[in-house]
Amino acid sequence: MDLIRTALNQLKIDFSNIDEIYSGLKSDWLESNIGRTEIEFIDSFDFTKGYDIDSIDENEFTKDELESLERLSIYLGKKVSIVNWTKQDYLNRYVKDRSFGFFFFKVYKNQDFSILVKTLKDYREHYNFIFQHLSEEDKIEFKNDFCDQLTRLKQSQTQSKFIELLDIAHNSVNEHYLLNASSEIFAESIQPETPILDKIELYNHIFRDNAFVVWQSMFDDFQINESSRTDIKFMFEIMKNDGLIFPTVKQNDFLKWITNTYDGLIIEKTSNYSKTKERLVIYNKAKILLQAY
Repeated sequence: MDLIRTALNQLKIDFSNIDEIYSGLKSDWLESNIGRTEIEFIDSFDFTKGYDIDSIDENEFTKDELESLERLSIYLGKKVSIVNWTKQDYLNRYVKDRSFGFFFFKVYKNQDFSILVKTLKDYREHYNFIFQHLSEEDKIEFKNDFCDQLTRLKQSQTQSKFIELLDIAHNSVNEHYLLNASSEIFAESIQPETPILDKIELYNHIFRDNAFVVWQSMFDDFQINESSRTDIKFMFEIMKNDGLIFPTVKQNDFLKWITNTYDGLIIEKTSNYSKTKERLVIYNKAKILLQAY
């Protein structure tokens, strides 16, 4: 089916029925292509076969069709950005043109730490799926492409915690490749596949396992500053009591760590605290993050 021509024939001049046409064509196409995805349906609108906006033969279309064709192209482009991509979609796109829009390049702020952690874990799944389905030669290229994106993202950061997290992610990608590549160069390193980026144990001399994500989540929610002495005391004591901070960590050393980690934030001492409902809600919310590890 020529989806573009079919759409042009059905579209109203004011483009008011585009959503209806899109839904109808999608339903018919997916019914005839069992197991395919919506992104694959959108890709089936092949603009390379006589519909390329930049090289189109305008004599083959009416003025209204040309206008509708351009609007259709824009509409589909927006659809691609809002449709939920499957792992197969990411694989198809990479195989097709060696591109994948995994990372949105931005400078992350304090409150974004848990966002970046989740982003890296989500992209780990996409990475692993694509990696498993590539040839040995393509795996090398793919790994380097992914590392380049991590490096670019790291270079845009200004805070050490994000830089360190991305360094860990970068090292995990390389370790994952060495463990799973089966080329002659790495034949001696073949082992069962291990998940990429599963361990992000930042500051593991203070926090047990991945418990730094609990601390950072509370740090963001409490909006910690130099006046947050009672919140700091609550965070430190409750995490230590629950075994998320090692028992050997002393409060004075912990306060020095805060200064070194958070760009000179100085907490000289703490104050007594109470387990208010608000504090416990924030703590319990933060602990939920650990379930992802």
